[in-house]
Amino acid sequence: MRLADLNVLPEDERRRLLALSRGPDLPFPADATIAEVFRERAGASPGVRAVVSGAASLTYRELDERSDRLAGALTATYGVGPGQVVALCVGRGIEMPVAIVAVWKAGGAYVPIDPETPDERARHMLADTAARVVLCGAAHQARMERIAAAGTAVRTIDGPWDQGLPAAAPQGTGADLAYVIYTSGTTGRPKGVMIENRSVVNHVSVISHLYGFAGKPGEEVMLQALNYAFDGGVVPMVLALLTGNTLLLAPDRPWLDGEAFTGYLREHGVTHINGTPTFYQHLGLGSVPTLRRMVVGGEALDAACFREMTRANKVPVFNEYGPTEATISTTSHAVREYDLAIGRPQSNSCVLVLDDELRPVPVGAVGEIFLTGPGLARGYLNLPGVTAEKFVPNPFRSDAEKADGRNARLYRTGDLARRRSDGALEYAGRNDSQLKISGFRVEPAEIEAVLNEFPGVRRSVVLPGGSSLVGYCVADTPPDTGELLRYLELRLPAYMVPSALVHLTELPMTVNGKVDTQALRELRQDAHVAPRTELEERIQEIVSGVIGVTPEHIGVEDDLFRLGLNSILVTKLVAQLKDDLNIDVTIASLFMHPSIAELLESQGLNP
Repeated sequence: MRLADLNVLPEDERRRLLALSRGPDLPFPADATIAEVFRERAGASPGVRAVVSGAASLTYRELDERSDRLAGALTATYGVGPGQVVALCVGRGIEMPVAIVAVWKAGGAYVPIDPETPDERARHMLADTAARVVLCGAAHQARMERIAAAGTAVRTIDGPWDQGLPAAAPQGTGADLAYVIYTSGTTGRPKGVMIENRSVVNHVSVISHLYGFAGKPGEEVMLQALNYAFDGGVVPMVLALLTGNTLLLAPDRPWLDGEAFTGYLREHGVTHINGTPTFYQHLGLGSVPTLRRMVVGGEALDAACFREMTRANKVPVFNEYGPTEATISTTSHAVREYDLAIGRPQSNSCVLVLDDELRPVPVGAVGEIFLTGPGLARGYLNLPGVTAEKFVPNPFRSDAEKADGRNARLYRTGDLARRRSDGALEYAGRNDSQLKISGFRVEPAEIEAVLNEFPGVRRSVVLPGGSSLVGYCVADTPPDTGELLRYLELRLPAYMVPSALVHLTELPMTVNGKVDTQALRELRQDAHVAPRTELEERIQEIVSGVIGVTPEHIGVEDDLFRLGLNSILVTKLVAQLKDDLNIDVTIASLFMHPSIAELLESQGLNP
């Protein structure tokens, strides 16, 4: 017998741990489609505002009628139905929810393409999903026509595009696809996560009961501030529109003026905000008297973020955990005083902490999180091998689950956790190299695969460098950094482009033949230009505090936006330069002069 075969847990403790892994049962209409649930809500609350975007708005009756006509066009003209995918490339505005609801009514699934997605990545998403049609804003039509393959129609949804088209009755079943969202992949290509209608319907049922707005249409105003191309942006839309409440679309980049944004939320009476820790920490949100709760997820919540969230609004804060593959979230924790907990399983979810042999680990021990429940994704589009690797048979099914075919698979998340004595889970990191950068999932292997395709690069390694990424490239001669960065920007989203590139002729190795990552980090430190004056050093310290990168990793000639500065943090940096050093710079000047040295030269303060 192998040592690994020994079960160290008494049977009664094993049963107790399995019981703690299961959330309460909550009935939900598993056979219903999202479109059917929406149609029911629209019929019950036709005059309630469904969507608000600035000065524009639609009632449920108006949203129902407009999405009906577009759904009819999608079916009659393009043959969209169950199993068919429609690509969306739209900005923030009324057209976004209209188009998504229309796709669901036609029985299809949508794949969101962020307008800032690089051409090659967007082209891969269109080909991988075999999208019948691309619905886009007029500003993106020419680009989509250039990217789309022959046979893929491109249709603009700006203006009176839905006039005179036939209405459509909702099509499909709860088992049909609802959307495909692409996440970073280890093969050099993003992978499409396939989410079914019933998974979304389950999530809305669970969350609306958890937060107490089930059966209370018209009482909530839910903010959508995150990008609709990621599952964090899906949350408020489905929560609002499938419960008869109001969806408020945030203006683009609201963090550029936190005071004005707070006023926008007050004006519209926001009650529910969902965001990442990065979003909350740098928003500068003021008091919003109507606010009832704030939900945070997508990356680890730290004490500084919790303090910022509760600084001006003393409302309940809920920390949620869950990967895209489990339809948004699977655990919830009401945070009263900051701790590391990600909570307990939500209704209808099973959250197991297992060892390498798929056995429950004792209380306090670290294991990998495995998930099951109706929120589990169908798998990865066109990647049966990766699907089989990550979605494994569930050895813990009850007799009732076996009888009705439920919960046959477990999703292995790669996330580590420990279960506390009170039953709550604490997040404990990853068991692989996957990273989170500003709330986005990043697989370094995907970036490395793109780097390795650049002429002359033999091998590469990508490591985290504070809140950004650093790429180490092995090549006989140094590649042109500008050309290499442009090459990456054409193929990867901005958050996946390394902030710095370091040339090597060979990778440093440890005595056991592995890449010496510590030696690589030291090489990165040596590559920086250190401050030459006291003023440069002061600015280096301020930048360090803003972007969360240690000063020794910030050179005065480094592009600060590649080190982690972004459109959220730049406002904070401008304010601190004024408060601490009485240096007046504009946001525009920082974008034009993105290094410390360039910025000082532009202000006439160069050494």
